Amino acid sequence: MGQGKSKLDGTTMTIVFEGDSRAFDANHPIVGTINIDTNQAIPAYGIQLKLELIDSSKEVDYGDKGQRYPHIWKRRVWELNQMINLAENVCPGGQTSIPFSFHIPDSVNLPQSFYFAERWAEFRCKLRYFFKAQLVPVSTDLLNNEWGKCKVRDRQRVHICPVRPVVNDPQFNVVVPF
Repeated sequence: MGQGKSKLDGTTMTIVFEGDSRAFDANHPIVGTINIDTNQAIPAYGIQLKLELIDSSKEVDYGDKGQRYPHIWKRRVWELNQMINLAENVCPGGQTSIPFSFHIPDSVNLPQSFYFAERWAEFRCKLRYFFKAQLVPVSTDLLNNEWGKCKVRDRQRVHICPVRPVVNDPQFNVVVPF
């Protein structure tokens, strides 16, 4: 799973999914634990969980004399945040395991994760989901930059399948010959 992207000496954060699987469907919550190993207590409001969908594509055009002109697009299409509050606004020193259950609302109709590449990679597109966890510190000293990334964080790529309706009507349970 990796050791996360902690940039604070002696501190790591790791996301561990239940069943050690990274494939989920929208009917069930994303369940697991966040493991934090630190040599000091860190003042923090909690842990922010985020599921985001990234759309990226690349297309290559050719000029008159065979020049390659790549066009690359990347954007965040959708995201959902949830917060886990810490007791007394402190992440304790030592090893800590915090369980989580991340629910995707029923009203969200998410597309399935996928990757497509044309034969010589002249066109390529991806829909990828990332599950992120980061400590929300009380002090801004633990922030990497002005966009609010914390020094104690982890990111894992996950695969999401859309919700499929279950057909329970017996008239549709017919054997189809091939």
